[in-house]
Formats: sequence, structure tokens, C-alpha cells
Amino acid sequence: MSAVAQREQTLDTEGTVDASYGEMFGEPLPYLNTVGGTAFAHRDDTNCYILVQDRNVPFRKNVIEGYNRIKASCLSDLRDFKVTQTPVGTAASYVMQRPGGGKVFNGVPVGDKLLRTVLIPDIINCFKTLHDEGLSYRYLSPERVYYRTDQQDQVMLLECFSVPPGLEMPFSYESIPNGMVEPTARGEGGPHEDYYALGVFITHMITGRDPIGGRSEQSYQQARMNQGSYAACLSGSNITGAVSALLRGLLQDDVEQRWGYRDVMNWLNGELRRAAPSGSQWTLPQPVSVAGRTMTDRRALAAAMQAQPDAAESMLKRKNTTQWVAQIAPGTESHQTIVNLQE
Repeated sequence: MSAVAQREQTLDTEGTVDASYGEMFGEPLPYLNTVGGTAFAHRDDTNCYILVQDRNVPFRKNVIEGYNRIKASCLSDLRDFKVTQTPVGTAASYVMQRPGGGKVFNGVPVGDKLLRTVLIPDIINCFKTLHDEGLSYRYLSPERVYYRTDQQDQVMLLECFSVPPGLEMPFSYESIPNGMVEPTARGEGGPHEDYYALGVFITHMITGRDPIGGRSEQSYQQARMNQGSYAACLSGSNITGAVSALLRGLLQDDVEQRWGYRDVMNWLNGELRRAAPSGSQWTLPQPVSVAGRTMTDRRALAAAMQAQPDAAESMLKRKNTTQWVAQIAPGTESHQTIVNLQE
């Protein structure tokens, strides 16, 4: 069994410290740091770097174990793992493949050719490798995408296991439901979440800016619920044509209609499929008011009730709860849950 496969959820370093490993640490590499890991150069191998896991930050055990089963040229490879003495104390240390080129995004919009021939194909192939193993990336952002070599003809996604899923992703890269919960509780997600993030990433690359712009997270979230993610994300941009169709599919708020690997591959091959309209499934059959604010979107209503529980309780006391939920969300899990509780 490999060192990676022997990884334990609890980092118990008693009796397992490999003293010789500490000799490999070179200078700090802060540009490769994460909330969960501190990066150092590998003194004996310039093609690798060492990431030291912070014992206080949960890591993604399932992804680390998955590295045993996958090989993707566009994903930084986990070469080795040991618990050893490090410059920041005794900790788990991962030897990772180091990107040979610089970061893809440097604040300047990228061209259509780079998107179509390098960025999109490499990223979706990386996603497919992970998704086929039941894993998700959940860490996409401009900070995590590098050129594999200085020839700039292939990209590499940095590791995605040293922090909880989605913890360091920009707010705009999360779908509407994930934007309604705390960053530490957004969950593993899956292909739907990764492809939504890809839609935002592409928009970011084309426009040269985070789609949230100068808006607060709250106002951006409200704009997405009012207008749909596609309209809110592309607000103020002049993206049209085939790329617009791609983004409409990736930023679809109905996860059943959201584009995935096969849809994006078809798009790359010149096959255009009209994305389904987004947003109608969230419309309330009638407006609902909480604390003087009237809403027509079920997600906005849920957020308002979560933010103002006293006002929500007061509103619910005036209603037949089962009947009311049946009216605004017929056939949903919420409706069935309430029915089951009352049986």
C-alpha cells in the first residue's frame, strides 16, 4: 500500500515521524500556499514542491485517496507523502508536482484561441478524470490555474485537497444554493458545481475581472436570484455568439439542465445546443412577504427567513404550514418532509 493510501483522517504524528524527510525543504513558495497548507521548494527536485498541511484545517481525505487511482496530466500530481519535521513543526507533508510555467491569468483578458484550444479542453478533461472516480475539484479560481510548462500549451490545476471544498473559491464561483451557506459548509458538490464554476471562470478570463464586480456578496446573490446567474454574471460585459451560448449552458441555475462534459465537448466541436431557459422553476405561485419585504423567488424567501427567523416564525404562525408549503413548493422534498412529520 502506498504512503498516500495509508493516510489517516487524524494526523497522529506520534511514532510516525520521518526525520530524514526534513532535509528536503527549500525556500518558502507563498504563491502556492493555501489556507490549509504552507508551500516550500523541494531542495532536491525543482519539478516538485512540498505542501505542509495545517493540523487545524480539515483536509479532503477522499480526494487524497483518489490520487492513487487517477492520473491526469492537467492536475498537479501527488508524488509522495510523509509525516515529518518541517519548518513549521511536525506535520503531514505532501510532495506535489510543481507547475513549470506561470499563472495563466495575470489580470489581462485572455484570447479566444487560448480558451478554446488550451484552457477549456484541459480543465474539462481534468474534471472528467475526477468525476469518473466520484470526486470533485471544488477549488477553481484564477489562482489555481498555471501553465504546465513555459511553452504555455497546456495548463495544470493545483491540488484541491488541502482545504475543505469551496472554502477558498471566490463567492461568485459558487452556485446560488451554495452562496446561501457558510463557506465551511458548502460540501463536496459534484460535476454540477464544478461546471458552474467553469462558467464563471471563463467569464472572468474573457472580461479580465471577477463577475461580482463592485457588488457586495448579498447584492450579487440577489441579482442572481432576480435575473438568473447568466444575466447577473455577464452584467456589463459584451460577450455574444457561441461563447454566450456556452456560458448560458454552464451558468444554468437548474442543475438538471446545466451543461457538463459532453455538452462542452460538443460545443468545442462546433455543435451548438440552445440552453434551456433558467429561473422559472424558482418562481413562487404568489408573492410572499417577510418583515415588510415581498419576494417572488423561493430562494430569496428561504434566505430572508434564514436571516430573520423571528419574522419568519411570525409569518408561519399566521398560516397553515402544510397547506402553505404545498402551495409554494408542491412535490418538493420540503413539502414531503412536513407531511411526514405530521403523520
